[in-house]
Amino acid sequence: MVHNIYITRFEVTPEGEEVISQEKTLQTVQVEDEMGQVVQVLNYDELNGELVREIRNKYNEKGELVREEHRYMQDDIEYEDFNAYQYDETGRMTVKMEQFYGDDTVYTTQYIYEGDLLMQVDHYINESFDYTETEFEYQDNRLVKETHYDEYEELVSTVIYHRDENGWVNQWVKNEIRDKDRRTVDYSYDENGNPIKILTYNFKNTLIHAQYLTYDELNRDLVTEWEDLDKKGKIVKEYQGKLIHKIQLFNAEDQPETVYEYFYNDEGQIKETHVYRWDPFHIHALYLAEITTHERVAE
Repeated sequence: MVHNIYITRFEVTPEGEEVISQEKTLQTVQVEDEMGQVVQVLNYDELNGELVREIRNKYNEKGELVREEHRYMQDDIEYEDFNAYQYDETGRMTVKMEQFYGDDTVYTTQYIYEGDLLMQVDHYINESFDYTETEFEYQDNRLVKETHYDEYEELVSTVIYHRDENGWVNQWVKNEIRDKDRRTVDYSYDENGNPIKILTYNFKNTLIHAQYLTYDELNRDLVTEWEDLDKKGKIVKEYQGKLIHKIQLFNAEDQPETVYEYFYNDEGQIKETHVYRWDPFHIHALYLAEITTHERVAE
């Protein structure tokens, strides 16, 4: 299956009286195998249509992604790099290897488990141990502390988790040792375990960010309202069954600045996305700015 993604962009005239249509351009091609796994991705420059990046994916017999090979085109020069992954028998990632373009060094991250628990994250360079990045501590199989180190094995920060009688995290505190800073985040939940209020405080215990979430009877998140020290906003979602039909982003004046509309095929796959943006000089305020079209064809 070949999945082509096209972009059509629009713009409003300075007078705000009409919309100028732009040409439909190919942005991405995804090639999927018979299992529906993405085996190749081609990204094109939106202006000149030239291929700028290619990704090739390889999977094991369990369908787990084991290797990503990247090829970049820039100024008539090609660069290549890769990511590789290893898993244990339960499907947990145990090793991630990365090589960045223009660099022969292979950076390896190893994830160390004890039973079901992730205990430590270690880094290697060209198969030689470099440093331990994170250590995890648990109580009754629940995460209670993270300790983070830099590449010199010096302590950078700690994160302490506090839980309520249900075992849900109701507060975590991050202490930035080196930067002498602290963040505290408090959580409140509804009876279904959905977070409904998230409050973030700085080292002076001043509230610097607040987030409030609303759900329907199906536990679908409908409204997210947020507020910082000097700005606020809101995200409103509308659904058709389990599929998101519309997402609206509101500014501090409760004006929808950006609206995303999603349209699906009979298989529940996105076939088209419409993006509307707010133009204060346009008589209709919101105008159609972009259409993303997904076309799936058999190979």
